[in-house]
Amino acid sequence: MPRRDIWHELEALRRRAFNLSPRELEAAARRAGWFLHHIEGGHAIYVKEGYPFNLSIPLHKLKGKTALRVIKAIEASLMEGKEEQEDGKERGDGTS
Repeated sequence: MPRRDIWHELEALRRRAFNLSPRELEAAARRAGWFLHHIEGGHAIYVKEGYPFNLSIPLHKLKGKTALRVIKAIEASLMEGKEEQEDGKERGDGTS
């Protein structure tokens, strides 16, 4: 079975944001290119190369609003990467 596209997965997670486990968010973050940097005080801190902000995922019971904020941050990091790829194609320098 082919792996689902990360955008579809994030959309599915968004629909059930009030019933998510931290592991599901961590798995989505890893598929979006985030790497675990360290765990501090009940939060997993993820970093992504080329993205200036850290992603903090609580390891305890999630509230829906917190889950939505994490999903939004993952989507924002994907959008930034997509914009950089499109800029490289427009310049014709072959960077991706």
